[in-house]
Amino acid sequence: MGFENYFLTFIVFMVLGWFIEITYRSFKSKKFFNPGFLRGPYLPIYGVGGLLADFSFSYTSELSLLGALTVFIVGVGLLEYFTGVFFKRVFRIRLWDYTDRRFNLGGHICLKFMFYWFLLGLFFKYFLHPLFEQLVLGVSMSRLQVFSLGLFYGVFVVDVVQTFDVAYKTRQAVFEFGEAHVAPKIITFKQIYKETNEQLNKKIREDPKVSAVKGALISFTHYFRLSRDFHEDIRDVIREKVKEVSENGLNGSRKS
Repeated sequence: MGFENYFLTFIVFMVLGWFIEITYRSFKSKKFFNPGFLRGPYLPIYGVGGLLADFSFSYTSELSLLGALTVFIVGVGLLEYFTGVFFKRVFRIRLWDYTDRRFNLGGHICLKFMFYWFLLGLFFKYFLHPLFEQLVLGVSMSRLQVFSLGLFYGVFVVDVVQTFDVAYKTRQAVFEFGEAHVAPKIITFKQIYKETNEQLNKKIREDPKVSAVKGALISFTHYFRLSRDFHEDIRDVIREKVKEVSENGLNGSRKS
């Protein structure tokens, strides 16, 4: 495959993975839940998983099916484990948590979900990859398609930069107010992100010097123009969460 096909494979499988996760998690929790760390409809870990699957089944032809699946499972397991460790240690955010499941390693990987990856590997091998090669990789891309691919990656990169910046600010605030009180899982982090956005946008709308059109524009580009305010609002939101946790803990001790 050429580089453009690798880029396309990554996009297709990280979007497909997002749909798989959102279906599974929304059905399990009985409400809509965006499972990704990023804001857009994609999960990069599935994109890398798609590339690993392509490597495992396309470039290990001398191996048996079981051998190729083993290469895929080991690769995905290492990817999932070290991704989870990285976010927990660097940003103090737990993207997923398997600590309540049997045969888990640090809550980052577990036997049950490794089995799910095994089934996805079989599905990829016998259905998805042949169909993908026939419908997508076998067709040469036009200039418009190449431009669209680049545009998608541009949006994706901006999303990554912005979200990592918010994660870093959240980490700073977590340390400032006590890591023992707030060590957010991904759902908590998303709530902090949402509440901070709402708080900042409310300030903009209530500013008499800012017109409605200008307010909408500033809200859309707040990451670039109001980074300092955004940081302060993150601190305010986390301060309130620390207060809630402390009060709930105090009330709980009184009840006991």
